[in-house]
Amino acid sequence: MKKTVLSVLLFIIGLIFPQWGAAIQSEDIDWRGFISQGYMYSNEYNFLADTKGGTFQFNEAGLTLNVGLKPNFFIGMQTLARNLGDISNADLRIDWAVADYRWKDWLGIRAGMPKIPFGLYNETRDIDMLRTSVWLPFGVYNESLRDAFTSYYGAGIYGYIFAGIMGSFNYQAGYGTKDFEKDGGSWKYMETAINYNDIDKVKTNEAFYSSLIWQTPLEGMRIGGTFISISWKAEGTATMYTALPAHIHLDLDVAFRNTLVMTGSAEYIWKDLVFAAEYFRLQMDITASAYIQNIGFPLSNSERILEGFYVSAAYRLNSYFEFEMSYSWSSSDINTYYRTDDRRVGPAHRVSDYCIAGRFDINENWLFKAEMHALDGTDWITTYNPDLTITSEAANTVGDYDDQWWYLFAAKVTYNF
Repeated sequence: MKKTVLSVLLFIIGLIFPQWGAAIQSEDIDWRGFISQGYMYSNEYNFLADTKGGTFQFNEAGLTLNVGLKPNFFIGMQTLARNLGDISNADLRIDWAVADYRWKDWLGIRAGMPKIPFGLYNETRDIDMLRTSVWLPFGVYNESLRDAFTSYYGAGIYGYIFAGIMGSFNYQAGYGTKDFEKDGGSWKYMETAINYNDIDKVKTNEAFYSSLIWQTPLEGMRIGGTFISISWKAEGTATMYTALPAHIHLDLDVAFRNTLVMTGSAEYIWKDLVFAAEYFRLQMDITASAYIQNIGFPLSNSERILEGFYVSAAYRLNSYFEFEMSYSWSSSDINTYYRTDDRRVGPAHRVSDYCIAGRFDINENWLFKAEMHALDGTDWITTYNPDLTITSEAANTVGDYDDQWWYLFAAKVTYNF
């Protein structure tokens, strides 16, 4: 079957690039993939899916292809089908696709749908074999916003700069635009954050992405940061609930302007131990305008700040077992989390996550992972818990919670080929 697939790929490349197709050999083509099936259970609140009582709506399948056309030029792409509760629904999509030319070690060019540099691990997020845990820590790598940090349409440059005794630097910079999936987590998050009933369209303006990672002179130590600037507009509908018998139907036009995303990261590898810590901040201005019978008027103008961090330690016991412990904290609205008198609002606007994870490498193709989370707070899960009462600002009290502490278990089996 592999020979058949390679023959088809060579035929397609020959049609698109006739000058190269005849010269490409099977060894110039690198293709690999993965299939995974997971299980999630939570005792109190739903997490990304109907996890109370347990769910198997947690699976992925991906295929990655890289074709070397010349020594310093290749094209590559990844297709991905993902199902996580109501997110993506296993629809097959192009995750990323690039044409990549490396002129020198210090300068290369990518164009198409490059991956977005975000933190230390976003670009390898789909590769289960490269990490211990089922998920990356929520404090920085929020699964609800995963599709927002996958790839963009545009072009960028990258390179490796060797600085002698100072170590080396890896940089990236890209410019383009961003597409949001209608059934993606970010789309659902926007509907919840702005109290939409439904978003009809999202239009992204320009977006700028950059990353700098310093491989320090201390062996195993790297420090990095990423910076993203993007603006976009969402159009949709909402219902204003009033004391009148009939509710008012509104058409909304919401602009997310001056959106800045920043991360700071550090990783230290010592023998079989890996220590990591990262900080994340997203700041944006949100302007909402309402239209009633085509008459527009300003509705609100506010600033939203998302913030989070994590620390983790992973240890490789032997060739079969690896374990990790981590703590992460995040808030999707810092301005609400801290009142003007510096009194904390409560668990509705933050999540503290204590996680223990382990993996078992069955063989070079099969991998099993499991992890347990103890979570304090319910921020960013209201999308999947419509009955959850949010903090009452007017009464200056915490909302109604059965228990602000809750627990989440996740397990995952992955086959890589």
